[in-house]
Amino acid sequence: MGFAQGFSADEVSEVRHAAQGWIRGTGLAGDAIDDFLVAVHELVINAAIHGGGHGALTLRLGRGILVAEITDRGPGFPGGVPESPALPPAMIAGGRGLALARMFSDAMAIVQKQQGVTAMVTLRVTALQSDAVAPPPRSSV
Repeated sequence: MGFAQGFSADEVSEVRHAAQGWIRGTGLAGDAIDDFLVAVHELVINAAIHGGGHGALTLRLGRGILVAEITDRGPGFPGGVPESPALPPAMIAGGRGLALARMFSDAMAIVQKQQGVTAMVTLRVTALQSDAVAPPPRSSV
């Protein structure tokens, strides 16, 4: 089961809402899912701003892992992919996307290629995050 949607800089809100709808449609819910959506949204924004104005988001759920992959065709990171993105000082505007994506996911990987960047974040899905994992017990009346 999966989700795929391309986007432009003008469509980041729409892609966030579409991704949220797809995730909710799987039965997943809870604070960890909301946090994961923040991580995905930050990476979508980064792709739109720094990746040439366009990108693509794919989501998939399998074997208890929710995966989001965001790709763009931008120039990549001058000096290479940051090893461990940190939050900038509070008085600095911007620069928090990668740190927030790492903070609100279980794992993050970034691959820089000649024709763009692919960022992937994952979240382990537990029974507490899914309404669809276990049906309510039946009464024997």
